[in-house]
Amino acid sequence: TVPDRPEQEDGIELHNTDGPHIELKNLTFAYPDAPDKVILSNITAQIPSGQVVGLFGKTGSGKTTLIRIITRSINPPANSVFVEGHDILKLDLQNWRTQLSVVPQQPFLFSETLAENVVMGDMNHQRMMEAVETAALNPDLDALPNGVDTVVGQRGIMLSGGQRQRTALARGLYREYRCLLLDDVLSAVDHKTEQKLIASLEERAKKNVSGKPATTLLVSNRLSALRHAHTILVLDEGHLIDQGSHEELLQRAGPYQDAWNHQSGEGT
Repeated sequence: TVPDRPEQEDGIELHNTDGPHIELKNLTFAYPDAPDKVILSNITAQIPSGQVVGLFGKTGSGKTTLIRIITRSINPPANSVFVEGHDILKLDLQNWRTQLSVVPQQPFLFSETLAENVVMGDMNHQRMMEAVETAALNPDLDALPNGVDTVVGQRGIMLSGGQRQRTALARGLYREYRCLLLDDVLSAVDHKTEQKLIASLEERAKKNVSGKPATTLLVSNRLSALRHAHTILVLDEGHLIDQGSHEELLQRAGPYQDAWNHQSGEGT
């Protein structure tokens, strides 16, 4: 079978240790099996090195598709996505993916211990516990029969939805990365836990496992999770309709302001 994304023999390898700078230039994308249904339309935006960038939009606005493009799970059109000035299609795929840590909206956990689900490979116990703490899982350990050594069952059936999300988040934080991509990973946690997680993620963005500032893309429909992002991109039906800080977006009429009024109770 011919691979969908054949590796280039001379793909560009990135060796900078800081978080990558990602640029979107007139990005328009439709899936090959539905070429007439445009998912992302003429998106132009900057994701600066070492910053936390939020991504907000209703279901179907293209947020997850953008994550998949940045990870090159799917390929964008040529000359529409650039990493440190290079067309993302010209990067060595394996080298690029080793620099990413992706926490999906629907994580998959294995019927192994919680610790093994976090590490997924060679165990560094101290780093594993630091990831568990950053993911706000520590308070849950006492309630589990064997703490981090508890077997969580296939798909994490022994855990609640919030615990599964935070276990997947700890997995993402355990590995070394330059770019952290979080796809709505806070939807199943309560408000108090969310605030702890946001504070932890802000600190981790300043210094990841390798001690360098990471670039973080945080997808969320809960605006309380986005309010401290450096910049927030607002998508609507595949279009980038606004961008700015939380405070700036609240001053402008639109989906972001409406969502904030609704979520904070001001619109009732």
